[in-house]
Amino acid sequence: MKNKTFIHIGFPKTGTTYLQNNIFNKISINYLGKPWDGKLEKLRIIDKNLSLLEDKDFKKIKKNYIKLISNMYNGKNLISNEDCLRVSRYAPQKKNNIFKNLKRYYELLSPNSEVYYILIIRNHKDLLYSYFNEYGYTLQERFKINKKNLIKILKRKQKNLIFDSFKYYKIYNYLIKMVGQKRVKVLFYEDLKYNSNFFFKD
Repeated sequence: MKNKTFIHIGFPKTGTTYLQNNIFNKISINYLGKPWDGKLEKLRIIDKNLSLLEDKDFKKIKKNYIKLISNMYNGKNLISNEDCLRVSRYAPQKKNNIFKNLKRYYELLSPNSEVYYILIIRNHKDLLYSYFNEYGYTLQERFKINKKNLIKILKRKQKNLIFDSFKYYKIYNYLIKMVGQKRVKVLFYEDLKYNSNFFFKD
């Protein structure tokens, strides 16, 4: 019987840091994520944007990673990494693809595990405000998004790498096609903030 691996992929600005620091690393489960445990340093490939790797480099990593993780993990595992969906961390190049990133995570883990995804979403207006408030400088430097052209981008519905990564339905449908509806769990940030008992029970 395969192990079970739950991948919490964010979204960014949905209480991820709180969950990583106060919940995930204290429950009875094999946890990999921030804050990083020195013993798991070799597994930090999970902190990279896998879509940026060339196919030959990914194949090499995949082979070594599968061998490494099969020797370390047994039972139920939890990986938390919101950088799967946070494209603003990386240079804006065509290879930066969140869907390819998610697929490659699955390819790394599925040989040894039944893979499940946890997705936390938040009211778009609040999430984008919080996101741009924190990463405004990065967005301006790397993606040329500033206060002046932000409204234009939104009004014109221009195709944009940052905004495309916040289309919940696309992420959700992609995950379902990959692993099935029963293996994708959607939670709400507002429940975590205002009704935590319900959130954790759910």
